[in-house]
Amino acid sequence: MLFGVFGPSCPMSLWGLHLVRTIVETALGPHDYAAPANPAELKETLAKRQHQHLVLSFNAPQIAISEMFLRARAPIVVFAEDPLAVVAFIALEKQLPSKNALRQAVRSFVLLDLMFTNPDAYLLMRPSRATSLRYCITYVSEFYQIEADERLIDGVIARLVPEHRPKPGEDFDVQELVARFTPAANSLPAWFRALPPDEQAVLQDFRRQLSPSLEGKPLDTFTWPAQIFHDSAHMDHKMPHPIELTGAPRIIFHGPYLHLPRGRWTASFYFEATETGSPNSIRVDILANQKLELALGHSELTHDGNFRVDLKFEVAAPAASLEARLVLERGAIEGKIEFQKVEMVRDRSAGNPS
Repeated sequence: MLFGVFGPSCPMSLWGLHLVRTIVETALGPHDYAAPANPAELKETLAKRQHQHLVLSFNAPQIAISEMFLRARAPIVVFAEDPLAVVAFIALEKQLPSKNALRQAVRSFVLLDLMFTNPDAYLLMRPSRATSLRYCITYVSEFYQIEADERLIDGVIARLVPEHRPKPGEDFDVQELVARFTPAANSLPAWFRALPPDEQAVLQDFRRQLSPSLEGKPLDTFTWPAQIFHDSAHMDHKMPHPIELTGAPRIIFHGPYLHLPRGRWTASFYFEATETGSPNSIRVDILANQKLELALGHSELTHDGNFRVDLKFEVAAPAASLEARLVLERGAIEGKIEFQKVEMVRDRSAGNPS
């Protein structure tokens, strides 16, 4: 039997994988385990399996892998928790700055979009209050069509918390076990509180944007604020701030190297121009993996004011990072520009895949 375990890198996903493997081992005996990164590795894993049962885990599955599970109608359990906790965990585990951890978290949520929205998948969140371990074992087992009698539950608990030498019928708190299994789980709030206020604000904003996944809703809208873009001339300057247009044609800003789910999208660029005594022309574009042009547009800066440019494009490969750029098309002798945001909206009227 094939057991699919999905979820972003976080304490709940790590403990959840441990739970599933313990249930399988207790109920069905030895099994193979793998975390293939791509379809080729998955194919190799299936060919080399040594046991009847195979547990596979994915935190950022390629679309081909997700679609394979959906076609096979294999049982899928998704473990997850607050997006902010996912960012914090990635930052602590990999020693990354918040912006880099955010990129990895967004990538994971985007690539898991098919699983979060799959009505046949079983989603388990990290509990915010005391939750019965026996209850959790029962529901996960029965979802996998494994009969969860008292003997099985006791056997799973004995393997999960051997240091306690649990008695038959004894119960434990899932919340405590998750924190104990992954010690970094207790450090996540402190990591967030130590960030500068502007970084906290950005992460809270993306927490809101990614949270629909945890309700089984598709990720159809994103706002990329100026704070996560780069001033091409002054990489160390935090955005947003006015950028002088004086000088040769060049890229004015670029970023944020985030991901979007598959489908047709509209990107709306918002920026303000001031001191534009001489007319000029701005190009906006969207690239995938910094080389494949997905969309291109222009705006004539003939006056001061707020500007908006809309671009339509399609995302066929959600694993590709996306770059939005604003480019000065010809040399300028005056003027300033301040970038505000890019709003992304997925077009559901065109029969887009989720």
